[in-house]
Amino acid sequence: MNEISRLTRLLKVAFAIAVLLPVLYAILSMTGIMNLSLHITNAETRYVCDVVGVMLTLVIVPSSLKLFSKLLSKRVMTEGQLAKAMRHYFRLSMMRLAALFVTASYNIVLYFSEGRENNAGLLCFCICMLAFMFCVPTNAKVKGDLNVGD
Repeated sequence: MNEISRLTRLLKVAFAIAVLLPVLYAILSMTGIMNLSLHITNAETRYVCDVVGVMLTLVIVPSSLKLFSKLLSKRVMTEGQLAKAMRHYFRLSMMRLAALFVTASYNIVLYFSEGRENNAGLLCFCICMLAFMFCVPTNAKVKGDLNVGD
């Protein structure tokens, strides 16, 4: 069971980094210390960027929450070996984390690129942050997903 607690710690560190980077970017941009955003002035470009941000959020967030459990039940739970199942669980968790990180980062950069005039990017960013909170691994959650008893 030591391997499961090590896997959980590793996933928690990865999730913390993925949450803190966009939040840190938002804080630094709001205070004016760092602003790496592009200023989008063309209305058509702004509209397309907003639509891409909303569509990314609409696709990635539900799939990271629901599709993860479906893929997990197909792949990990049918595997007999714990080490192989843990590697697959780690890969799936990192893919979910990367998808949420890209979506959250895109939306927060979009929000600051438009000069804080349009709140679609901020709303999608907050939705991604909420989805992160539902994906944080715990020992009990990992054991339950891997069908490992106490």
